[in-house]
Amino acid sequence: MNVNTLYQANVNGFVLVRLAATPEQRRVAAEGMVDGEIVASGSAADNTLESVISSPKQTFTFRVLKGSKWEVDSDEITGVEVRWVK
Repeated sequence: MNVNTLYQANVNGFVLVRLAATPEQRRVAAEGMVDGEIVASGSAADNTLESVISSPKQTFTFRVLKGSKWEVDSDEITGVEVRWVK
């Protein structure tokens, strides 16, 4: 599955989104949308500052009902993995 691509669910299912920040791409963020509404979001950051707490990896999941249109939107193409599970 691709980021910033609109899909239509043929069956009920879940979308799993994995975010992975790296030293080259310090911040990764994405939003999960169903029928034009944001239903989930997440972000990951790879900070090297000693006093900054961050998580370079993050995941989120959202449910999609049969017939609904869904997508995962992000300004970053790399560092965002999208999977459909029925």
